[in-house]
Order: sequence, then structure tokens, then C-alpha cells
Amino acid sequence: MPDLDLLLADRSLAGDLALKVARNAIRQCRFATYSHSFEAFGQNRIASGAGFVSIAEPRGSHFWLQAFMGPRFVAPRMTTGKHGGKSTTFMADDAQLLPFVAECKANRINTVLFFGVVNDSISTLSDTDRLIANITKISKAITDAGILFLITDDLPAGPGSTTSYTRDASKLAGLNRYQRWAMFELPNLNPLVLPIPIYHRFVNRAGTTGVPVDNSMFDGADLMHPNVKGHARYALPIYNVLNALFPARPELANIDNASGYNATLNKRGSLIGNGMMDGDNGSGRSTNWGSGGPASGLTAVMSKLVDPDGTPVQQVAISGTATAVGDFQFTRTSGTGNFEPGDTHFGEAYILIKKSDTATGYVNLRGVLLQAACSHSSPSANYNGQAGNVIANDPFPTDLDWSQFNGGKGLYFRTPEEVIGASWPATSPFCQLTIKLTIDAAAATDIVMQVRQADWRKASAASGF
Repeated sequence: MPDLDLLLADRSLAGDLALKVARNAIRQCRFATYSHSFEAFGQNRIASGAGFVSIAEPRGSHFWLQAFMGPRFVAPRMTTGKHGGKSTTFMADDAQLLPFVAECKANRINTVLFFGVVNDSISTLSDTDRLIANITKISKAITDAGILFLITDDLPAGPGSTTSYTRDASKLAGLNRYQRWAMFELPNLNPLVLPIPIYHRFVNRAGTTGVPVDNSMFDGADLMHPNVKGHARYALPIYNVLNALFPARPELANIDNASGYNATLNKRGSLIGNGMMDGDNGSGRSTNWGSGGPASGLTAVMSKLVDPDGTPVQQVAISGTATAVGDFQFTRTSGTGNFEPGDTHFGEAYILIKKSDTATGYVNLRGVLLQAACSHSSPSANYNGQAGNVIANDPFPTDLDWSQFNGGKGLYFRTPEEVIGASWPATSPFCQLTIKLTIDAAAATDIVMQVRQADWRKASAASGF
């Protein structure tokens, strides 16, 4: 049998990537997913069929991996959730698979996460044989392109609101057969296959029914699709693998208050002044930043801190009981003349949500949102990118310690890249970066939010660099 060096030599692209990853020579994870609806259930920008789509809401692992990994993780376009209700037979068909691989190459994707089993029949040997053959084909097509293939085992598929999603004994046997193969045998076929077990994080391992041990990880409508909390739990073991493969790169090292946009010399400079959140306007708010909220019944106390490395920190502590759903937000406008048709822009920020000194955990956080918005009223047009979301009855997880990520700076929010349309500028143009948290009504609230860096730049300028 050929040794590993010969196998890698026979597959030059795969070998090159594997060796570079092993030497920590690849600094950025460029990521896409190939999956069914579990990966992005509830998204508002999903369309079935070929083509990547931009998604940046917290009901998908791509959002959480971006938040955990920081700028070393880039998912400019994600094929995700596009095969809702479809089996791996559909996903392995050349009409679906080959365009996906081609798009990965075109977008310089080096890492693909596969997640797509629940729609397959798994009650017989022939069922699981077919499933194994399909995933073997999918993994080969992706790794032959020199792309890392991450595969997780499945999530519990029930109990659901009825018994329709539960797995009987034959289905559980088929699932176990498949998952043992995926985690222990598939990786032997190619060094670019990386198995990541996650099933044990969701299922009652001492039970015999294969149902979730904690229904709070799943959407309340069907107890099958992961919710925001479930996706965060799902992404953590994937993060642990990627964190080891792709070492930390400079964390927004080019951002300071002297790196601003210049229409002649630096069109890709910062589009907002004071992205470092420096200064104090006398009420604890960073110089030239605006703020709004919170809802009636709540008190917001702003203050300025400084990290040990000298980085300014903008903090707001919110407490009380809201009488209505409400927001607190920091805002910073940009000159509308800084944009032109064809520009591609994105916003980014480090946001840390933590408990107060008196709370046991941050309390009553519905959602967090970063939005980079360019709009005008006539003709009505919006070129807005947003990361995060505010989802009713689906709050951010309160058991997640944000300080463990990105050197203690918290979660990294980056909006999808949005292209300014041909009608810009028009009547009443408006450009604003917004950092917002949302709180539910009639619930005790105790939240501390810290922002360390924020930025808004052009990924590409229509004219000039």
C-alpha cells in the first residue's frame, strides 16, 4: 500500500493544502457549507438551486464560526440550507455537486462543512449503503479539488411536536452504523477529511430513544431544527478544530483612528471616524458616536474603560424591567459622498456581552445586530449588510462565555459584503453603522455590553484602490 507521501504526491492540490495546513501556513479559513435546512433554518435569504447566497444571521454555524474565529475566518458566500427536504442522493447528483465545487474554486474556498443526513432513509442496510456511497462521492469531489472536508455526525431528529420526527429502533441502528463509518472510516479514505463528532452534545447518551436531552436547543415549532442556542452549541466543536488549523492572524491590526477614508489616496480606509471608540462626550459615550434607547423601564449607564494593552473600551450597562420590546444602540454615520455605484462595503466589530457584578449571567438578551446601512428614499433602495439578528422567542444563548474568544475581545461580527447600486446617490441618501442589542418586554434585565473596535470599509472600490 502506498505511504502517505506518495498518496499526497498523486493528489497535488490536496497534498499541497494538507501540508500547508499542517505547517500552519494557511492563515485564513475561507468557508462554505453543503447542507440541508438544519444548517440555516429560518433564514430570510435562502433560495433553492445553484449559486452561493449571503447569510449572516445566528441560525447557522457560519455566523458562530465567524464570531468565534474573528477575521481569520471568511465566508463571503455560503451555499447553505439550499437543500431543504432533500436527501444525499440529490446532493450527490452531478447537477448539484459539480456546480458547488466549481463555485468553491471560484470563491477560493479552502474549507467545506458537510451536514446533510436527516432527510435520508436509514432503516435498512441498503439505505445506509446508499447513504455511505453518496457521502463518499461528495467528499471525493470536494477533496479532489484540494478543499478540506469537515463532516459532523447527525443531530437528534425528534421528538418533535408529534411523533413524525422520532427514530425507531431500526432508524437508530442505521444512524449508528452511518455515524461510526463517518467518524472512524471515512477519514481513512483521504487526509483532507476531518470528522467532528457533535451528536453526543445533544442526545441523552444514557437513554435509548435518541431524542434531544435539552429541547431548548431546537426550534419550538418542531423540536428538530436547531435554534440560535443550538447552532452556537453545534459550532463550538467545529471552532475547536478550525482554531487549531488556522492560527490567529492580526486582529484588525490596520484599524486605528488615523486610517480613515481618503477619496484620492485611500478609498478603502475606514468610513467612520473613531472606530477605536476613543474619548468621552461627558456622559460616558465615545466621541462623535450616537446612542439610542433603551426601552421604557430600563436604565442605561455608559462608561469608558481601557484594556491593559491600551485599547479603548465602550461599555453600557442596562438594567431594570422593560415595558416593551426595545433596543439600545450605538451609531456612527459616514459621509454619503464616500460611496459610489459598484463599491462593495462591509462592517465589523468586536462585541462582548457579559454579566454584571450582581448577575449570575446576562439576563434577557433577545439579539445583537451589527448593520452597515446605505439607503436613499427616492428611488427607495437599500444596500445594507447585517450580522446577527433579533429573533422573537429565539434569544442568544445565556450560557456562552463571550470572553473566551478573540483574545478576550468577545464575538466578532462582520456583515456580508454589499454592493452599492447604480442609482446611488439619490434623494436623501443615508449611511450609518449601527451596533444594537434588543431586549424583551416584561422581563428582568441585567446586561453589560462592551465594544472594543468597530469599522466600516470597502472590500473593493469601484474606482481606485
